Amino acid sequence: MARRGAVGLALVGCAMILAGCGSTPKVIHQSSTQPQLSSLLDHTSLMITVDPTATSALDAALRVVQREAPHLQITVHTIPLDAVAQTMLAGGTELLVTGLAPPAPLVAQSGLAEWPYAPEELTVAVNLGATTGLVLSETTLADLLAGRITVWDDTAIARLNPSLALPPVPVSVAPIQRDSMEAVWLSSLGLSPQDIGSRTSSACATTVGCMELLINQVPSDAASILDAIQTARTPPETAYPLRSAAAAFVEPQPANPAGELAALLVAQTLVEQGSQPAPQRQVELQRLDAEITTLENQIP
Repeated sequence: MARRGAVGLALVGCAMILAGCGSTPKVIHQSSTQPQLSSLLDHTSLMITVDPTATSALDAALRVVQREAPHLQITVHTIPLDAVAQTMLAGGTELLVTGLAPPAPLVAQSGLAEWPYAPEELTVAVNLGATTGLVLSETTLADLLAGRITVWDDTAIARLNPSLALPPVPVSVAPIQRDSMEAVWLSSLGLSPQDIGSRTSSACATTVGCMELLINQVPSDAASILDAIQTARTPPETAYPLRSAAAAFVEPQPANPAGELAALLVAQTLVEQGSQPAPQRQVELQRLDAEITTLENQIP
């Protein structure tokens, strides 16, 4: 089967985490045994659960998979992003595709195999007019979002930025959708979108004092977030420590190796088409190749 082994991986060019790098190369496996794959998965059923932020990536992967295995029967069920953790722990889903990976302890508790296919980073951008280079801690970020800090020259922010001229302007926040990836990140800070209340502004680019949360973008007005030992990161790392990765989670199916093989095939296609940096993508594909080979040998 052509999906065994990493010899056929074509890892070319620049695969960057953040948007703006240019086109991301894709990893292509040359398939010379498509009839064998189609035969192994003939009349196999696969249930996929996906959150709305990951549907585009899943749809693209399924188009590829169903060309290779046209008789594979796939059902897709959509759940809110904030229901991913509950779904993982409840079990019973053969393949869970999400735009934001849950914390590692939750993944370990679920017993599912994780296959990251695209990095996700949250960047905090702040329009303070001519003032740039802002540094925030997670505590001050949470206080800003929750309304406990209401002006940008607050003493808590000034202590972190002694060399900056902080404008005495009110804090406003761009709207955050309840079931968005930004909202899930906020929950890790103990916040929810409704905590922001009425202090929202939809025009951060032209509103001095406005803060917004961006996915996979590092604009010129990005704020550095201190790490656990209170170290400000360099500009390319401004999203630290609010990082995760879009991932596919496969539930082991010892009684149904064909079903597990189908789930792994979709996960592999997501990884192939994803935007993970080339070294990480190669590692994931090698792991998947080994799992797929084992399952192939179990199917009569």
